[in-house]
Amino acid sequence: MDNSNKKQEIVVRIVCVILAFALWLYVTNIENPTRTYTLNNVPVEIINQDALKDLKLIVLPNQDLSVSLKLEGPTSEVFAAKPYQFKIVANLSDYAVKKGENQIPVEIVSFPSNINIKNDQFLRVKVMIDDYVEKSIPILPEVKVSTKQGAYASEPDVKPTNGLVSGAAQYVNNVKYLLAKGEVSNADKDVSVNLPLKAVDENKKEVSNVKIEHSNATITIPVRKSKFVNINVKTKGTLPNGITLKKIDVTPDKLEVIGDEAVLNNISSLDTEPIDLSKISTSGEVNAKVIITDKIRIINNKNATVLVAINVAKVSQRSLNIKVALTGVLEQFNGQIEKDTVTVVIEAEESIAASAKEEDFIAEISAAGVLEGVHELPIKVSSKKPEIRIVNSNPDKMKVTITKK
Repeated sequence: MDNSNKKQEIVVRIVCVILAFALWLYVTNIENPTRTYTLNNVPVEIINQDALKDLKLIVLPNQDLSVSLKLEGPTSEVFAAKPYQFKIVANLSDYAVKKGENQIPVEIVSFPSNINIKNDQFLRVKVMIDDYVEKSIPILPEVKVSTKQGAYASEPDVKPTNGLVSGAAQYVNNVKYLLAKGEVSNADKDVSVNLPLKAVDENKKEVSNVKIEHSNATITIPVRKSKFVNINVKTKGTLPNGITLKKIDVTPDKLEVIGDEAVLNNISSLDTEPIDLSKISTSGEVNAKVIITDKIRIINNKNATVLVAINVAKVSQRSLNIKVALTGVLEQFNGQIEKDTVTVVIEAEESIAASAKEEDFIAEISAAGVLEGVHELPIKVSSKKPEIRIVNSNPDKMKVTITKK
């Protein structure tokens, strides 16, 4: 086939298409015959849903409530019909319904006047229904608060504490909290914010399709000043025999507390609960609870405890002979003591007691104001080192003879 024949064939085909289209236009617009046509996805309006509440039922949301209509009429009219031109309703108050799937008859309220609906006697719409539930749900504040230096935010107060949530059971039963989320910046005094509530599940993921009776809550955040105070370690009882206390350290030795300014002004230190020394036999560490009132709160110490390091040592006793000195003899007299030494029992840490020397102690008899004669006077023994304790001395008195020069 040559090129001229191909061109002729193409021209013939184009002419045929044009003639067919012209014929269709003529039939449609001039003769306009009666045709049937199925119109899909015509929306159905559910009315009288409130009647279900008396039955503790509710229509589930987000359903495709629509029907297909079989239309009959002039070709130009049925092909031009749109779903919005039809009003179709399903009246729930006219039928007995149950939880689950329900086939509800529909009523065609209005439609284009020049169109007939062939299947209007058999139309039903599938409606899914669930139990209607109301629940009191706790309101969970989640407010991010930044404060000015030296101020801290305390636990927020929520009003109301609970909110009423209603709707279909499959949604309401997933609601764990009503989340009140917000943010406050540069707070230096008490602040209140009114925040919207959002229904969330246990993972704080939003639960939709539920109704919250009151959609807002008032969150009040107390903001208090802070202050550092010393920690006093309190003890009770006594250490076991043979044990001496060397040192007590506490970590931290200061804690930051918050409270009303008037309260903080009257606090300079906090005591620990007493540590029972009778149960201490070796050096070690114990946790001690810090005693606080309900008017203050400790910052960055959830358990309100401190670590107390108690350093103890074993003690021993030892006897030493100490030279006795007579002092205070009047100028016109001479004095003579019966013996020039006294036996002293000392107590100290083992190493200190072992290394103690005579020169670490003073043993004196005072003859101040004593006149001529033989007198029995007390012996005063003292340690130059505070870590050494004098247990006793033998004798504790001694004869002193005073004579004229």
